[in-house]
Amino acid sequence: EVFVPLVHRAGEAQFDVGEAMVRFARRNFLVPAPEVDDLEQLNARLLKACGNDLRRKLRGKAATKQALLAEEQQAFLPLPDVPFEACRHESTTTNPHYSQAWRKESGRSVEIAW
Repeated sequence: EVFVPLVHRAGEAQFDVGEAMVRFARRNFLVPAPEVDDLEQLNARLLKACGNDLRRKLRGKAATKQALLAEEQQAFLPLPDVPFEACRHESTTTNPHYSQAWRKESGRSVEIAW
């Protein structure tokens, strides 16, 4: 088969690598909340912490994260010449009683001012 569908059972938690990365970053870089004077100071602190993290070896891997990234970058495709706008601009209606905007069959909470 060219395509094998992956089916999740209803109610089964779906693990997402992106969510795990966000949890890792929060736990390791933002808890406890850093005390900084401005965003520039926070960004500098995060840049340093991420640089330190690149020198770490992952469990089960012989190389550092930095070496593994350099190896993987060789397979990267070039960026397109034209910028990609990663969003859709659509008009919708809102339900003022529930503060929801609807897109297709999915309701999203919105600020009352909208």
